Formats: sequence, structure tokens, C-alpha cells
Amino acid sequence: FLARNTIGSSLLRYSADGVLLGTTDLDVYIEYNAFAVDEEGNAVFGGGHDNHFNITKMLPTGAVLWSFDLDYPIPSASSYISYITCDGNGNIYAAGSAGSLQYGLLTKISPSGIQLWSDTTEAYYPTPSYFARHRGRMLLHGDRLTLATLYTAAHLYEYYTLGNRLSRQALDVDGNTGPRVNALRKDDEGDLYITGFLPSGQSQVGFL
Repeated sequence: FLARNTIGSSLLRYSADGVLLGTTDLDVYIEYNAFAVDEEGNAVFGGGHDNHFNITKMLPTGAVLWSFDLDYPIPSASSYISYITCDGNGNIYAAGSAGSLQYGLLTKISPSGIQLWSDTTEAYYPTPSYFARHRGRMLLHGDRLTLATLYTAAHLYEYYTLGNRLSRQALDVDGNTGPRVNALRKDDEGDLYITGFLPSGQSQVGFL
């Protein structure tokens, strides 16, 4: 369980029956959805630290295995990792935004904390309340990674997990170029399903 505190964030570890096992305080601000657990039970999370992107990996005991900062594409006063996921081999995929800039970061990190590749994307919608409601905008499926972004317009990116960008395309729903994506899913045939909403004044219209 992750929670923010006055110096950054805290990771609280509980047993299966709800007994608190320990608490670890960190000087890293963890974002709402940037938290995953790998196949070995290690906690992996991302956020911001001293105006940098940050990714941290912690053992089940609560000890920090490694933590490092990233600046890409340029330093920003509010860079933060917003989404993070792990594959079956323990590799980490993380996406984030550089503050109010139009740039975003997508990167892959090895289980030992080595940055394997990174790419620049459009930024993500910059309000925390948006992130809190939109948990599924990065999808790992087999050897592919799909990412939805939104700056002045929405786009879908697709990558091989080795780092090759396969596509970047505008996401247009009924003529609306700025749909807010809630979740991405793929079926066994490889078809992509997208759900979210279209902002329309004070009302919001959902789409699938």
C-alpha cells in the first residue's frame, strides 16, 4: 500500500490477513497509478524526485533495491512517472510527463535497474485528478506495448517491447480529437478495445 506523507511517500506492507508488517518512508513523490508488483513480489513504483522522473524498486522485506532519477527529454520542474507495469521477466515499462511541456517519456528498465531504451511521446493530461480516474492508459500485451497520450489531441502509440516504435496515430471519436482514455484491452485476436469519455461542457459522454 502506498501513501504520500510530508517528505514524499510511504510504502506500507501487510500480510494476507491484514497485519501491518512494516513501513518504509521515501523522499519520492509517488504518482497515483505508478505502482506495480513483479513476479518475485518486489514493489516497483515511479513518481518524481527533486524535479526528475524517478523509478524505485523495493524488496518484499521493505529494503530499497535500487532507485534512480531520469531527465528526458529535458529537465522540468514537475517531471513524474505516471504509469508503470512489469512483464514476466521482471522488466519494467514506465511512462510519464515533463510538467506542462508537450513531451512525455516512455522507457524500459531491466530488473537490475539498467535503462534499456527510451522514447519521446506526446505528454499526458497534466492534472492529478485525471490520472486518478484513468488507470489503464498503458497496456502490455505479449511483445507489444500500447500507450494512449493526450496533450492538445489524443494519440495512440504502439511499440515492440524491444523498443521499436510501430505506430503513432491520432485518436478521433465522432470528430472529437481529445477523448480521455480510461482503459485499453486487447482480445485473443489482437483487436484493441478503448473506453473513456468525451468532454462536452459540464457533461461527459462515454465511449467504447
